[in-house]
Amino acid sequence: MAYNILLMGASYGSLLASKLLFGGHSIHLVCLPAEADLINAEGFRVKLPVKGRKDPVLLDTRNLAGKVSASGPKEVSPTLPDWLLGSWAPAPGLDIPINGLFVLALTSVVTIGVLIALNRSRWGLRVRATVSNRTMANAIGIDTMKTDRLTFAIGCGIAGVAGAAFTTIGSTGPTSGQLYIVDSFLVVTFGGAASLLGTVVSAFSIAQTQSITEFFLAGSMAKVLTLSLIVLILMIRPQGLFASKVRR
Repeated sequence: MAYNILLMGASYGSLLASKLLFGGHSIHLVCLPAEADLINAEGFRVKLPVKGRKDPVLLDTRNLAGKVSASGPKEVSPTLPDWLLGSWAPAPGLDIPINGLFVLALTSVVTIGVLIALNRSRWGLRVRATVSNRTMANAIGIDTMKTDRLTFAIGCGIAGVAGAAFTTIGSTGPTSGQLYIVDSFLVVTFGGAASLLGTVVSAFSIAQTQSITEFFLAGSMAKVLTLSLIVLILMIRPQGLFASKVRR
């Protein structure tokens, strides 16, 4: 029985599509439509040895029922629930969006939760020991590989929460994250690569500095001024605002 199959991605997706096409299935790829046109025009060909035959059998997807279609990713603006719409006006002329307050509250809860977990749980103890000295952590019986896997899984979960929260303040698409790559790098570097508290202080400092300078200058000039100030501070203190304590 032939199926209609949706595949996300172009590189590995097209490789999997080639295998499914030989089964006669129809594939829809989320990629550039030109890739699907190329697959349909050129096809996939494979030679299979068959018992009892001298020459291998040639299979060509162009002669099979399945076809490949594609559509490019698009910007998506999800519909917000009613309780996230509108704004809060604590004073005349001051309106704070409800969705922004929700993201701020969610960020605070997640940050405090991670901070408590890092300092008050056995997992946090293992993480701090592994980061401080992986060799000694292994020597005292900590499974550092398991710690790495668990930490990576927790990080992916937090990234998923952040992505879901981002949909409440803007549309999402393939290039949404590109606007924040430089800012994220600056926040982690400026605050200290191994300090959660440094990351929080750095994010608040950079955001406030850029917002205040944008009030007096253009947006691009404010970003350049903020970046120049961060570079100057890092030249004086390259370890960041909150450096990890190392016993020598």
